[in-house]
Amino acid sequence: RRSRRGQDALRRLAMRNYRNCCALCDVTDERLLRASHIVPWALAKESRGMLSNVICLCAFHDVLFELGRWSLDDSLEPLVAQESASSILRTLLPSVLKFRAPLAHPP
Repeated sequence: RRSRRGQDALRRLAMRNYRNCCALCDVTDERLLRASHIVPWALAKESRGMLSNVICLCAFHDVLFELGRWSLDDSLEPLVAQESASSILRTLLPSVLKFRAPLAHPP
C-alpha cells in the first residue's frame, strides 16, 4: 500500500488533536480511527498537511463523510444529508449528531 509523504505524522497529530477519539462518536480504538481530509487531498494542494483540513473519524463515519451522507456547517454542526431506511445508518447518523471540537486547529 502506497502512503503519501507525511501522512503518518499528520494522522498522529490529528488523533492527538481529537483526543484519540472519533469526532462524532465514542470510538477510541486506533485501528478504527482515520485522519479524514475535509477537502480532498487531490483537490486542495494548499491545505495538504494542515490540521484544520483533517478530522479524526472512525472508519464508519469516515466512509459516510466520503459518500456525502453527512457534512459540517460553518458553525461545526453536523448536517445529515438524508434520513435513511437503514436502522444501522440511523444509529450511525442520528437526527441529533454532535461534533466533538478538536483541542486546536478547528475545521
